[in-house]
Amino acid sequence: LNIVKTGNGVTTTDSDAQVLSVPARQAAPVGVSVTDVTYNGANDGTLQNLTVQMEYQMGNTGAWTEVTDITVTGLIPGTYYVRVKATST
Repeated sequence: LNIVKTGNGVTTTDSDAQVLSVPARQAAPVGVSVTDVTYNGANDGTLQNLTVQMEYQMGNTGAWTEVTDITVTGLIPGTYYVRVKATST
């Protein structure tokens, strides 16, 4: 990525290009599977085949929860999103 601050053409000129290296993103998690809640109110849904490098979120709002095991249990009915956690690189 090259970044240039544009001058106004009268009193300032464009800056020299600065190079910003952006590392490639990790691929989306694969192999994650689910077990649906057995009946309304059971709250026994699961996410399986996870790694501790992942996190999940119910719905599209709220906080992301870190995964601490290969299976997350006790989930209520809903849509869950799983992603690879961000790192400093």
